[in-house]
Amino acid sequence: MRSRQIYLISGLFLFLLVVIVLAWRSYQTSLFVLDRNRILVGIWLGEEAYVLSLPKESGQNHLLWYPPSQEVTIPGGLKNYKLGALAKVAQLESDPRLYTKAMSQLAGIPLEKTLYKSTQEVYYGEPEAHGTVLEIATQIRSSLWNLDGGSFWDKLFLYQKAGALRSSNTELYIKLKPDKANLYDRLFRNEKRLVQMTYSGLPETAFFLSRLLEGIGIRVSDIGPYTGPAIKQCVVTEKVGTQSKTAAYITGYFGCRYQTGDTGLYEIQFALGSDTIEEWRL
Repeated sequence: MRSRQIYLISGLFLFLLVVIVLAWRSYQTSLFVLDRNRILVGIWLGEEAYVLSLPKESGQNHLLWYPPSQEVTIPGGLKNYKLGALAKVAQLESDPRLYTKAMSQLAGIPLEKTLYKSTQEVYYGEPEAHGTVLEIATQIRSSLWNLDGGSFWDKLFLYQKAGALRSSNTELYIKLKPDKANLYDRLFRNEKRLVQMTYSGLPETAFFLSRLLEGIGIRVSDIGPYTGPAIKQCVVTEKVGTQSKTAAYITGYFGCRYQTGDTGLYEIQFALGSDTIEEWRL
């Protein structure tokens, strides 16, 4: 009897330990610990979609509103669709990352993630009117826990931040892109790293990705053809020394290989591999 109790207690302890470890790992990759001055996320609800630019500490909130009739070019060579059809496209392609890619293209900034309503429905038309900032903030808070694309910690972070949207310190933009200066991250602007981007094939994808990086505050000073050995995975090369936050961001966001070496006139070289170009081509 005693040994059975010991086994039960040991089993319960191991179970709780596993739960704590998994919860801690999830927290460590959440928006709570993201090293940014601004958190950029998308919210896709079908009838409406939003892009949120939220200060990590304090500052101006920016809220972009889009109706389902808004046209969006989905990266990956999927061309133009109405925003209300995004769930159907993501389902057909079996790729939930399309939510974030499409919303990033729409806003002109690289979003960290997009939380989305799990549905197969296609939404049409345009609402007669968008809600007030207060109404939108309330809608986002009430919808968060039923959305996919984010962890419990991500939803908790956004739930707290959505409360701050109801303050007078929030700018609401309707359908149009705001001045990107409102959305850039001071973290990258302050580093002032000069980036050279190189590509193989046609330059359209490189120009698109350079605009995304410029939107978040990373300065792409030159775009040119790639002349090295053929690569599939993108490569970020930085001068020898401590890895900069700019290089770390590009490496992590696009899934690149990082290395140090000669970068010529620039602090960072960002070489687009064939897989990266295919994944992000318009």
